[in-house]
Amino acid sequence: MESIIFLVFGLALSTFCIWGVVRIAKRRKKKKARFWATVAMAVILYAFSIGPAKWALKKAHAPEPVELVAAVIYFPVIVAGNLGPRATRNLYVRYVSLWGS
Repeated sequence: MESIIFLVFGLALSTFCIWGVVRIAKRRKKKKARFWATVAMAVILYAFSIGPAKWALKKAHAPEPVELVAAVIYFPVIVAGNLGPRATRNLYVRYVSLWGS
């Protein structure tokens, strides 16, 4: 039950953060450039959030269904990390290994 709460809380927090960044970007002048900068930042944060997510799932001893949901959420990152160019694969493996194997 703890792992499901962890997962729901993490998803809610990340959604709230992305919503806040987009809201701030829309308020200011030069909306188009700020919007795309916000999108780029959200993609980068999404990609780098796989490490903490893996750590939380391992620490909470998440059941298999929760791990499958996480795998679906991070599918693009996993595919890019496993099937991308050699430099991308090396970066992915090193980064994920920092959060535990």
